[in-house]
Amino acid sequence: MASQLIYIFVYGFFGLRGVLPDFFSIMLANTLVALAGVLRLEGIKRFVGQEKFWLPNLAIPISVFVVFLYFSGENDSALARNTFISLLGVLLSLRVAWVLWRYRMPNSTILSGFLAGTLTFYALVLTTRAIFWIVFPEQRDILANNLPNTIYTTLSLVFELSWPTLFVLINGQRMNEENKSLTQQLEQLAAMDVLTDIYNRRKFIELSQQELARARRYGRNLSLVMFDLDRFKDINDTFGHAAGDDVLKRVACACKQNLRETDILGRFGGDEFVILLPESDEQTAMQTATRLEEKVLEIGFPWKHQVRVGFSYGIATLQPEDEYIDALMARADAMLYQMKARRHNRSPILR
Repeated sequence: MASQLIYIFVYGFFGLRGVLPDFFSIMLANTLVALAGVLRLEGIKRFVGQEKFWLPNLAIPISVFVVFLYFSGENDSALARNTFISLLGVLLSLRVAWVLWRYRMPNSTILSGFLAGTLTFYALVLTTRAIFWIVFPEQRDILANNLPNTIYTTLSLVFELSWPTLFVLINGQRMNEENKSLTQQLEQLAAMDVLTDIYNRRKFIELSQQELARARRYGRNLSLVMFDLDRFKDINDTFGHAAGDDVLKRVACACKQNLRETDILGRFGGDEFVILLPESDEQTAMQTATRLEEKVLEIGFPWKHQVRVGFSYGIATLQPEDEYIDALMARADAMLYQMKARRHNRSPILR
């Protein structure tokens, strides 16, 4: 924004050449042009997440002022002034074009490429105009009506008018990408249990219902394992809730590491977990539950007492009349409490 305002201000200086003193219409105007180019470069770099403002770049407008001051007095040379400012314009334009070309967001490649291409063509016109002045010294007046000046002026106007619009479009697309990414992150957070980093109850039921519908449609096996930790309350009471949270996280991690990618693991709350096993019959589900309990019993907890944690589980397999996952969960829950009743005296704490 600052660079655009400076450019607009500078065009007023250029238009009043011959009315304003040369200090304003030549030296100050071209110094401001160089400053605007530096600000544009630094703004683009900041926009695409590159390094912060590089202070040595301020040497560019300072050098323009010094050169124009020297070649506007006793050593007046329009060729030296114009060649120097053209060279700087070429370098700055190509630098901005390179940043834009490297940036190229997936959904704004065309816009970024168009801006980069326009800047490159702009640099080419500046180079051509400088060469033209060297070959035809009588045409060195920047206000002369010749082809290079006409192309340069026209392209400058088109570029300065289109730049803000295209930049706003690129910024809008970047914001859309960021909003999309943020939405995905929020959806991910809403689907996961914060403590254990596995699916929460809502997401588990949603995914399981989809798998149930697929299994019914194609006549596939489907099983569900529900389990909770044996006498988990003893851990909280003896070692504190932080220890209990540690148990839940380690149990969830052990299960994730020993399940298939197609299996769905969720936490229903407290110490209750549930697993959906696509393409699995009752025997396979039983083997999975047994293997998982063995892995959980192997977990070593870094407390002052030796602790082993097991779990009780219930299993349910898909039946023809099951239309909703709730039916499997109800049967598995009933089986779980039967096992829990048989294991009532098994303590997770071994001293």
